[in-house]
Amino acid sequence: TAIKLSNETIKNIKQNLTEKLTLQLLAKVAGLSPSYFHKLFCEMFNQTPNEYILDCRISQAKLLLTSTDKSILEISEDCGFSSQSYFNNAFKKAVELSPLQYKRKTLKDIEL
Repeated sequence: TAIKLSNETIKNIKQNLTEKLTLQLLAKVAGLSPSYFHKLFCEMFNQTPNEYILDCRISQAKLLLTSTDKSILEISEDCGFSSQSYFNNAFKKAVELSPLQYKRKTLKDIEL
């Protein structure tokens, strides 16, 4: 059950990053109560479902920042952030650079 839960849950999260992914929704998809799903998820991944989702969104944003010409707003929307300001704050907290600083630094490093 745990392997099935992790594989299907991760697949579901990654396929639906632009959606509002709530604990209730993820638990329903897994066929578990929200509290039991949360407990199992934390045991399996050493982080909460929300922390995991945020990590996935930040990773996707990093990829889009360095591989597309999309605007910061488009990338924030494509990665499921509710607003550009929330995206900027979450990204900076996770990466210690703003999205624009990250893009400039990474592209500059690639050119060297």
